[in-house]
Amino acid sequence: MNWSQKTKCPGLISSLKEPQAVVLGQTVEAPGQSGNDAGFDIRAYEKTGKSSSGKVWMIQVKREKEIGPRRVEQIISGIDSAHPPYGYLLAAPVKFSETSGSVFRIGLLEKGVEEFHLWSRQILEDKLYLPENKHILSRFFDVQTSHPDIFRD
Repeated sequence: MNWSQKTKCPGLISSLKEPQAVVLGQTVEAPGQSGNDAGFDIRAYEKTGKSSSGKVWMIQVKREKEIGPRRVEQIISGIDSAHPPYGYLLAAPVKFSETSGSVFRIGLLEKGVEEFHLWSRQILEDKLYLPENKHILSRFFDVQTSHPDIFRD
């Protein structure tokens, strides 16, 4: 992921809203701005009551053609088991296999991560085309959203 893409990620991730899913607070950071991202692209704090400095989420966005089980294992290997985040989100425009999903789930549970989400290409597309997210298409992807058939009901 290049610098331009990384600077867009915090806004994009915090803009994707869905009931009963990841709800992030006001504090969203891109720690890898100086090069090394320590194994994740975005650090976010889940809003707890009036404070937005609650549970820590690590978000890793990959732009790869495929991600198999070994690659998933490599991606999550940097999580510190002694100080795991509360939540972890891996988003990539790929189709994850069932085995990759199992490696992701089991690996994060073993590291002590309590909540996690694996966003595949289909999940990302579904989220982007929700009517409440149409501003994301125009802001981040320069897609004109005025056509009435562009959004699913």
